[in-house]
This record gives sequence, structure tokens and C-alpha cells, in this order.
Amino acid sequence: MRKISLIVVSLVLIGFVGGVLAQEVELSDPGLTPDSPFYFLEIISEGIGTFFTFGDLKKAERYAELAEERIAEVKAVVDKGKPEAAEKALKRYEDQLRKALARAERARIKGESIAEVTEVIAEGANKHVLVLEEVLDKVPEEAKEAVKKAKEVSMNEQKNALRALSTENPEKATEINLKAAEARLNRAKAKAEEGEIEEVEEALKEFEDQYKFGEEISQIAQGLGKDTTTVEQLVGEATSIHLEVLADVYEKVPEQAKPAIENAMEVSAKGHQKAVEALKEKDALGEIPEEIPMPDKVPEEVEEKIQEKIKEGKEKGKGKGEELPSVWTREGVLIPGGYCDPEVVKLPDGRYRMYYGLDPRTYPEVAIISAVSSGGLNWIPESGIRISGEAMPAMPSVIELPDGRWRMYYSSGGIQSAISDDGLNFQQEGLQLANYGDIVVRSSTVIRLDDGRYRMYYCEGKQQPTWPVQVKSAISSDGLSWEIEPGIRIDGSKSPFYGHIDGPDIVKLSDGSFRLYFWSGSPKQEKERTGGVYITDSVDGLNFSNITLIFGRFTDEEGRKILPADSSVVKIEEGWRMYCGSDYGIWSAIIANLLP
Repeated sequence: MRKISLIVVSLVLIGFVGGVLAQEVELSDPGLTPDSPFYFLEIISEGIGTFFTFGDLKKAERYAELAEERIAEVKAVVDKGKPEAAEKALKRYEDQLRKALARAERARIKGESIAEVTEVIAEGANKHVLVLEEVLDKVPEEAKEAVKKAKEVSMNEQKNALRALSTENPEKATEINLKAAEARLNRAKAKAEEGEIEEVEEALKEFEDQYKFGEEISQIAQGLGKDTTTVEQLVGEATSIHLEVLADVYEKVPEQAKPAIENAMEVSAKGHQKAVEALKEKDALGEIPEEIPMPDKVPEEVEEKIQEKIKEGKEKGKGKGEELPSVWTREGVLIPGGYCDPEVVKLPDGRYRMYYGLDPRTYPEVAIISAVSSGGLNWIPESGIRISGEAMPAMPSVIELPDGRWRMYYSSGGIQSAISDDGLNFQQEGLQLANYGDIVVRSSTVIRLDDGRYRMYYCEGKQQPTWPVQVKSAISSDGLSWEIEPGIRIDGSKSPFYGHIDGPDIVKLSDGSFRLYFWSGSPKQEKERTGGVYITDSVDGLNFSNITLIFGRFTDEEGRKILPADSSVVKIEEGWRMYCGSDYGIWSAIIANLLP
């Protein structure tokens, strides 16, 4: 296949010894381009080829190849002086890139390795961003918005690909991420030489964001129990390269732009310091310099300022203990105090309602109450009690029925249900699943299936102090009469749960598969500082695999040790938001979406 080359000056790592080299970006032959009257023939041809591409991995590879061809088309029409023709290709690029990730995720859910295809997608995004930036510099003002949007999609989807890749090959994910960060520095340097200060500052912000994303890669790997020594070595070896380029940029920009350079230097220096500390603990520092490799050309007062900020950060962190891995980005405590068991639903008017419990350790009378929010972060408590009773109602699960009513399932001497016309005033319907013998049935989550039936996932185990150890399921045609399904969905008797799993929450993904969230926090996990919220995936809703810790124990800004529990996950515009209970109130966390 004929190649089109775009020569750009970029930092690359060769054995992670830095240098400024010419990097050749090769793109596929664009073939017919959007300015051609026969472009529709290419669309038809590609559609046929995609139809006859079988298997999720092959489809993912196919969409990745098509996405790159769209970038080649964009460059080709812009080079021909027809930027108005690029918009169609840009939209198709965004769509095909997202589909590549979606197909890869479907393959992962089925238990297939997606390391190769996510590496291809992530590496490709590095090339695509470079080309899009070249295009951005050429097109007229009215065409820039579409190019910027495509660039943003490319960078976001690259992170999604790197998240997936880091579960199998965190070293490769780190290497690609560092290259992406270096490309941002190179952009800053090029724009500094052109005197475009706003572009310099934008590129530096992108560098900081990309560099900090490396921490998430490391956290994912740690959460899966992987050795992150090589990851930390890569970060340590890259620091001198980053700082050298930043020092060059610092010399070229006016005074008003220098604080942005200093911030980027601080981010890089902190990353180096964190990597060095981790490597020293493992006795794996090797030839990586223990001191921050600040270039001589950096003014002494600037270096001292950066060192002082790093020192201040370390002092603030003292006494807080080690923060364990968390894939999700914490947003903080939303409802502080003695509250627990959040369940969040989206209302028909676009608002959100949270049903949550009064913690029996704080309140003498346990009940389920509610609050509303327009955006999901700032909550206004609603007056009244939704469910109360002598049997300590807890762990609500609420589902909207086809007729617009709301049904709540909750734990209270077994699993009960109640019905409401408005989601506020509930009438109890009675016991749905009963305790039996010395077995307690509790903590349910219900989903309506495509065929109109309902499936309930629930926990069962022996009376306290023994914890619930299994997640089972039941099926119902009307949501009231339940038939227990054979088998165990999740067995919590084995490591890493040590006899405790609780709080299941089921969601259906856009590809029709299911994801079950649950938490675990046994006494042994408390001692080992493990546990938290896990996920497991299923194609049919019955056979689950790939159990992964996604939100582990952590120490908050006040030094409190937090175990996220009883999660409720809601789809939002930015991706997914998870609400969790804790000893100190209800938290939220957010993650970008891997499946659109």
C-alpha cells in the first residue's frame, strides 16, 4: 500500500535515552476522498467489508484501520485546498474510532485478550493527533472547530484504549502514554518558536493531563496485582527528557507565559520523585537518578521554587497513610454524616433522585430517605421518609416500571418491595424473597430484561457474624413472583473476598452485555488494606467473569481511611458516575466511558 508521510519534529524515546529526532508519520492511502463525487462508493465498499468481518477483535481492528484512513482523507483534502470537505471525514473518524473501542470492550467481556488491538488504537491516536494539529494550523477559522473536536475525541479515546491495555500490559501503556506526553511538549516548543503563547499554554496543559494520566495506568495495574516496577522505571527515565524540553521552552517564551512552564516542570518533577520512592522501596532504582534531573539552564530561583512546592506537598501528605489504587476519579463527599446505601435513578425530567439509608450506628431509627439533584453532585434532601419499619429497612434498589410507577426493593427481614406513583410515597407490597434456616437473603438489585421479564441479583449467607458469601439471581415475569435461578453468580468464599461480598448493582451496557458492581470488605481485607468496589462482566447476565477491583480503599484529605461500599452506578454524559457509602457519608466518583 502506498504511504503518505508527514515529517514532524518530535521527541522519541530510543531505549529511553532522549533526543530530538525527525519522526515519520505514515498514513494509509486515502483512496477516494470526500471531495470526490464517487465518495459514496467508498462508503458502500467499506460497509460491505465491515459486514463480512467476523468477530469482535477483527471488527475492532477493522474500525481502527478505517479511522486511520479517515485521517488520511482529512489531510489529503486540506492539502488540496478543500478544507470544507474534511468535516464529513472527521465525523466518520470519530464514529469509527469509538466503534473500535466498543468492539474491543465486547471482546474483553467475552474473556478475549485485547492487548494487541488496544495497543494499535492507542499508538494510532498518537499519529492522528499530530496530523490533526498540522491540519489545524492550515485550515481557516470556520473549519477549526471540527478539527479541534476530532482531536479531543482522539485524545480521549486513546486514554480509553490505554486503560484497557494497562489491564494486560501496563508497561506498553506507559510507554505509549509517555510518547503522547512528549508530543505535547514538542507542540509547546514549536509554538514557542513561532511566538504563539496561547498555543504554548494549551499544549502544556495537555502535557500535564497526559502525564498525570500515567498515574491511573499505574493504579489500574496495582489494583490487578501487577508488578509496576518497569512502569516506574519508564517514568523515571523520561523525566530528564521532559525537563530538558521544558527548559528550552522556558527560554523562548515571554515572562507572562513562564508560570505555565514552571507548573509543567513541577508535574514532571513530582512524577519523578514518586517513581524514585517506589523504586527505592523495591531496591530497583538502577541508573535512574535519585535527585530530580533539573537542567542547568533552568534559573536557580525557579528550581528552588519547584523544590519548595514539592516539599510542601510532602508535608501536607504526612500522616495520611498510603492511598490504595483507585481507577475512578474521586469527586468527594456529597452527603456527609451517618448515611449509607445510596441508590440513584434518573427521573423523566432529567434530574436525579437518590434513595439512601440512615446508618444504624448513627440513628436509632433506621429508615430510607431521599434527595434530588439537577446535575448529580449537589443534593437537596426531600422531606419525609420513603420507607420505615421495625425490621430496619436498608439497601434500596429502585426501578421505573413501564407504566411510569416506581418499585423499590429493599432489605428488611428478607427482600421486600413497595410501589409508588411519584417515587416519594410508597405502599408496601410484602416479602419477595424470604430468609430460610440460618441463611439471610439481602441486598438486591433488579433489572428489566429485553423480553419484559425482571432479573434480581441478591446476596445470601449465614447470620452475622458470618458475612454474605454469594450473589445469586432470580427471575420474574411481573417483578413480584420470583423463581430462583440455578447456580451462583459470584462466589465470595474464595480469595480475594475471604467470605464477604455485598451490595450488588447491575447495569446494562450499550452492546447488550451486563456489568455487575459489588463490594467486599472482610476483616482479613481490613488487615491487608484491600477490598472496595469490584466489577464483573457477563454476556448473558448469568455467567460472569473478569472480576476487577475498580475503586479500592483510600485515605482522604483529612487522613481518614475510606472503604467504598454499596455502589450505585448511573450513566451520565461524561461517562459513568458511581455513588458509594462509607463510614463518613456518601461519596461519588466518575470515570470516562469505554463503551459509548
